[in-house]
Amino acid sequence: MFWRGESRKWFCGPLLGAVCLAGCAARPLPLKYVTDAQASITAAEVVGAKDVPKAALHLKMARDQLHAAEGFQVEKDNDKARLMLMRARADAELAVALTKEAEAQRRLEQRQKKLEELQGADDELTANNGGDE
Repeated sequence: MFWRGESRKWFCGPLLGAVCLAGCAARPLPLKYVTDAQASITAAEVVGAKDVPKAALHLKMARDQLHAAEGFQVEKDNDKARLMLMRARADAELAVALTKEAEAQRRLEQRQKKLEELQGADDELTANNGGDE
């Protein structure tokens, strides 16, 4: 019969190999993804992302995604956990960039205001000295 002796070895061997490979496909989540996401969130907090509305939104999203990734890890769904951690890192990095942009815009506006004040003072001096010439 088909299921006796050598035939069974030829059928079961590859089947067991396929099952083992499928089980190995659920790789453990590398710690690098977790530390990268956490480091990016910390960087966003340090630069003051919470004080810039758009940045604060992305910081919150990053924290939520980190929390979701932890849930996926508990459920042993490492692929979803990895994707969530990648999204968390990206959102935290965006929060950093938005915060730096807002700070650069603030400095630019301060300098423009200072320049306008200096130009106004120069105009006054010119007007006052213009009559003496």
